Amino acid sequence: MADVSPKFNFRIAELLSLGCLLRASYVRDQAALADLLPDDYTPAYLAGYDEQIAAVEKLVRTSVTVTERAVITTRIAEALAALPQLLDHLEARVRKA
Repeated sequence: MADVSPKFNFRIAELLSLGCLLRASYVRDQAALADLLPDDYTPAYLAGYDEQIAAVEKLVRTSVTVTERAVITTRIAEALAALPQLLDHLEARVRKA
């Protein structure tokens, strides 16, 4: 079996987020894209794109999502724990100014 080389330059974990971002950009610029390439960007394009996004969402395992959320929650908690000290330093600098 031959190695599969993806035709993109980002981490696979970023695929769904990037896909949603591209969808939002497409919806914003839909009229301009349809004028530019009417054969490619038909009314059925968005429905097909949404089907592909749904397929990717099904592939992302719940355990992976839970783990990613736990990591994000930990980072937020660490940032919040450091915030009072940073604010104290900022207050001190403002008073000296």
